[in-house]
Amino acid sequence: MWIKKDNQKNNYKKLYSELLYKLKKEVDKINASDYSKKSLGKFKENVENLVTDSLDKNK
Repeated sequence: MWIKKDNQKNNYKKLYSELLYKLKKEVDKINASDYSKKSLGKFKENVENLVTDSLDKNK
């Protein structure tokens, strides 16, 4: 039982770290852009996709 909890905890940490890395990458792209509405729309879409993917991996 302890092993399962440890594995689950490690999986959450890994997913959280991966999500933060990908979010930082997307923020860096926006910071390098001209802040156009198109860029911000793509950023919003990319963030939504990253969160959805992370939630799907957690199932």
